[in-house]
Amino acid sequence: MALSPQQLPWDARSIRLTKIPSGPSCSTRSSSSRQFSGQRVAMPQAFSVGSTLAALLCQRLRAKRRRRRPLTSLFDGFLTSETYQTSLPSEVKLGKLLTWARKQDSMKLHPCLTIGQSQLQLSVPVAAGTPIIGVLEDAFLGISDGREKPWQRISEAARNQHPEWWSLHLGINVVKECLSPSSELWEAYIKSVAPQPASALFWSPPQAQQLQDAIMKKKLQSRIKAIQDFHKEVVVPAFDDVPAPSDFEVAQGIVTAASRGIEVRPGRRALLPLLDLVGPPEATVLAGTPAESNCELQIERKGGPGGKDIAILLASRDLKEGEKLCRPMEIPPDDLLLDHGLSTTRPDDVTIHVGLKKGVVQPWQLSTLRKVMDLAPDNKPGDWVASAKVRRSSTLIKTFDPKLLAAARVLSGKSREDVLGAEWNLMSNEEMLNSGLEGLSATHRRRALWVLKQAVEGALASYETTLTEDEEVVQQLEGRERAALAYRIGKKRVLQDAREKLEKADEKIRIKRARREKESSLPTAVTGKRASTAGMGFG
Repeated sequence: MALSPQQLPWDARSIRLTKIPSGPSCSTRSSSSRQFSGQRVAMPQAFSVGSTLAALLCQRLRAKRRRRRPLTSLFDGFLTSETYQTSLPSEVKLGKLLTWARKQDSMKLHPCLTIGQSQLQLSVPVAAGTPIIGVLEDAFLGISDGREKPWQRISEAARNQHPEWWSLHLGINVVKECLSPSSELWEAYIKSVAPQPASALFWSPPQAQQLQDAIMKKKLQSRIKAIQDFHKEVVVPAFDDVPAPSDFEVAQGIVTAASRGIEVRPGRRALLPLLDLVGPPEATVLAGTPAESNCELQIERKGGPGGKDIAILLASRDLKEGEKLCRPMEIPPDDLLLDHGLSTTRPDDVTIHVGLKKGVVQPWQLSTLRKVMDLAPDNKPGDWVASAKVRRSSTLIKTFDPKLLAAARVLSGKSREDVLGAEWNLMSNEEMLNSGLEGLSATHRRRALWVLKQAVEGALASYETTLTEDEEVVQQLEGRERAALAYRIGKKRVLQDAREKLEKADEKIRIKRARREKESSLPTAVTGKRASTAGMGFG
């Protein structure tokens, strides 16, 4: 007898945005205080002197800090207020940077390179293969091994505590140079840094809620908490008698490094003046189909004068006059939003959560699933949660993660023999995982498809709006709201595509079964086939 929907041992889960522990108090900084403004502020050196002037300056900064109004947020731990908006470098600053770069021996620029809407473009058409920007390794801004205190202490802690978090390592250097540039090159580069980055780390809680995706919101909070923990535990103690950079400023440095860092050698990333302003295609459009990339970046080892490395930006196709420069960047959509504040509706994957309830799921089903996938404890003792990904693909099997197919196969079966065959005990975990839906009877297969469909619909139901509603208003929004809308549209399209494939697969089985039933009702002399009962009994 087939299982009814109420008897299937699963439930689609929607993990809500949870409240993360409070970090250190966040505060904005006035335009005259230390900020990513590109102005030279030599505070660390002034404080190290221990002079009367330094003491007075310290008192003034502390008084200013007390006067600042704390940021408001709906959840503890967010970096920004509801009124915070993205602010890109002005065209005037970027124009001055362009003028400065043309005079540098370490940089070569196309004579018609110009600025438009805070992005690089060409004022004349150029042919494919034309060099546009060249940067010698003399101008690569990487992680310095400076001995200045307290930055040395902070850098060492970052390497020890977070060896793989490269944007933190490089971002610390960005923060240091923003407070007091150590060279003309750094001073010029800081002028191109966005004073208020577009990264989702700087979105307000209401803006973050517009993402509607529970997994993404938890990722966002996790990154913010990691920054705030590092700031509280490492950065603040490193500054003894002077105010430390705020968690907001530390986050600015990390985001700058994450969004603009380029791998110039295996394992080595650096910031490349001007060249790293050429972002991904999504930088030119915030929703809809991403623009086609029109440039490519090449790193030639020892290809420059004197045997130095050189980074070259080339036109990958013929460029029109005024066309914004963009290059392909293999960035997962989640990281694109977190680091760049951009979104895309291109195919992505979506994580689905399936709950396994104690007393409903059978012991053999639970033990089998624990062999082929990781199960996380749920809120109630004895309950578990299985997670797997759904992606956009041309076939049903490629759409669903093998773990999710295995879960559907097991949860819709009556016994191990029914699910895996008589010799199930001889199968390896890998064979169980890769069994997919092959070899199942029509009845069992339809029940497995039903489980998958309910899981997909449960994920769609976790969003506050429908795909149709989002598509109707996407053109009416702009800025962060449009980015959030485009992000969740991409997720919902993946889920809708998966649901349609499941419905088509089920319809195919139903039609095939109806044909067999019709043929079995006719005399054998008419059909020339013997009646079969295979696949009957689904209800």
